[in-house]
Formats: sequence, C-alpha cells, structure tokens
Amino acid sequence: WPFRKIDLTRGGNVILRRLVGRSTHDAPKESRRRMGIYRLSGIGTAQDPAGQGGDPTDQLPTQLIKGVRAIEADEWETINTAFRQLHHHRSKDHLFWIYDANAATLTRFLDLSLQTMERDPKVGADQPQILCAEANRHMLNLLGSMRTFLDHTETDLKRRFGKDSGPIAAFKKECSRQYDCHFAYRFLSKFRNYAQHCGLPVGHISVTSYSQPRPPSDRQSTSRSRSFGHQDITLSVDPRNLLEDFSDWGPKVRAELERRTRKIELVSLFRQLHRSVRTIHARIQQSNQRVLRREIRLANALVREVYTAEPGMFPTIISYADSTGGRTARFTFHHFPLRAMSGLLPNDEWLQVLSEAAR
Repeated sequence: WPFRKIDLTRGGNVILRRLVGRSTHDAPKESRRRMGIYRLSGIGTAQDPAGQGGDPTDQLPTQLIKGVRAIEADEWETINTAFRQLHHHRSKDHLFWIYDANAATLTRFLDLSLQTMERDPKVGADQPQILCAEANRHMLNLLGSMRTFLDHTETDLKRRFGKDSGPIAAFKKECSRQYDCHFAYRFLSKFRNYAQHCGLPVGHISVTSYSQPRPPSDRQSTSRSRSFGHQDITLSVDPRNLLEDFSDWGPKVRAELERRTRKIELVSLFRQLHRSVRTIHARIQQSNQRVLRREIRLANALVREVYTAEPGMFPTIISYADSTGGRTARFTFHHFPLRAMSGLLPNDEWLQVLSEAAR
C-alpha cells in the first residue's frame, strides 16, 4: 500500500515518501517481543492530491493512516487472543463457502447446458456422454464438500469447546433434525458413501425438447431437473440399482428405496440438501455467537471507537517494527476479522458495510 500521510500521534501529520507495510492476522512471537508500540488506527484516503515530487510513489493514490490511541502490551495480548479466535472461526467457515459454491456451480452448469441446446437443438453423438460426465463431476464435488464441511465442523467444535459443549450439542441436534425430517438429507448422506465407493451419482440423463416453451425452472416438478426455453434436462438414478450395488443404506433409507418404483430425480434432492446444510450452518453461527460473545464485544467496541474518532475509516491496529532516519518505516497491520464479525452479528449494519467494502 502506498501510504504517504501518517498521523499516529493525533498531533500532526508525518509525510513519508516510502513506507513498507506488512499485513498479518497474527505477528510472529519474536516480532511481537520486538514491536513494543501498538496503535489503534483508521485507514482511509487523504483529502489532498498526490505529491508532485520526483519519487514515483508520489504519483500513487494517497492513503491516510490516523492513530486513535495507544494500546498497551497487556491490552494487545487480550485483543490478539480475541482476533485469533474470530479468525479461526472464519477460516473454518471456508468449507461452507466451498460447499455453497459447488451448489451454485451445479445450477450454472445445468442452465448453461440448456441454453446451449436451446441455441442448437441438434444433439451430437458425444454430447450426452459429456453432459453426464460433467454432471457427475459437479455432483461428486457437491457431495464431497458437504461431507467434508460436516465432518470438519464436528471435529473442530469438539477440539475447541469440548465433546459435551453447547456448540457440539446444537450441531448434532440440528443434523439429527434434518436427517429425521428430510428424505433428501438422509438419502444423500448415504448416497455420498455410495458415490465414494461404488458408482457415479448420475445413473440416467435425459434431454427432452418441446414445441412450446417450458415453465420456468423455479416452478419445476421433481420429475425434471431443470428447464429452459423448449428444453428439459433430467438427472436421475434407479433405486433398484442402488440397492443391488450398495448395502450400507441403513434400515430407514433402505426401506424408503425399496418402496420407490420410479427413478429418483436428483437435482430437486440436492436443492433440499442445500436448504438443510444452510440451516445447519446457521445453527453453528448462532451457537458460536454465544460462545464467542466476549471476543465479539471486544472487537466490536474497538471498531466503534475508530468509527467515533475517525468516521468512515477502516479500523486496524498498527505495530512499529523499525524506522531509519525518519524516512523509511516498517509497520505491521493487524486487520480486524470483519467478515467473521459480520457473520456472527448479521444485524449490525455498520459491520456489514465494512465487511462488504473490505472485500
């Protein structure tokens, strides 16, 4: 970042032609011992135009750092511990993002395939095989990321809070509720094991063309997977083949498969699975919000402190590393876990604005 104007004392501006900034969530221990000065600060854009000197950095947009107050070593240790907890919570949320992205990708793949066929209804000899292979790829990604998200979440909650903690109890209760209430969740939970060990998810793929346009996909039935223009596409699997090829369905799902006389359309089940997983994720967020209440309050109080002192600036904590002759300085920026905070406090409008702007 080409910062030119820095005010860490709130008593005047210091112009630096060169500044090396390092962004971190957690400075190394040896650096923390050496860096004895911490400042709660705001980052924004300076009002005056960029300099016109001979230094190339003067031509870059001017950024302004303004110090709010000093942070003593003991307070920093408390803040750093809270930041670690919130950053860890957010990093574990990446697996949900991956699952969510895979769900969106499956929908985009079906829409793009239908749009392509609408432009050219003629189906080549290899096109059905390519469609089937791509559909299997997306479904395997979706099933795998769903299982990874759930397994990693359970392991992480046990390690962080204990096997008998409130967060793990809430997580297990919600998973059990989704399993008991929704065929899609319990079937696809077992179907993931089938796809992992026995066979590909898509057993049958069919494309049907009609003389009249089909209803929009948001009004589709469970007999077709996706519609666009004059085309339908359906991805399905035969329950008889599933029962023959795989034995570990469990008594409840096995009985349900035995009662099925028609092929099982898959995409509608994946849509319901997505609703179930999102509900589980929301329950995790609620329980973590309660457990991390102290850390959230501490971090949010600092955000509000910066906002009150320097409205419109992004909050950060800066630590000094060294300086030479007053012209070159090295700082470490300890960024606030804004995305984690906004996820845990979804009704805080200012946090939402900061989080979106920081993307």
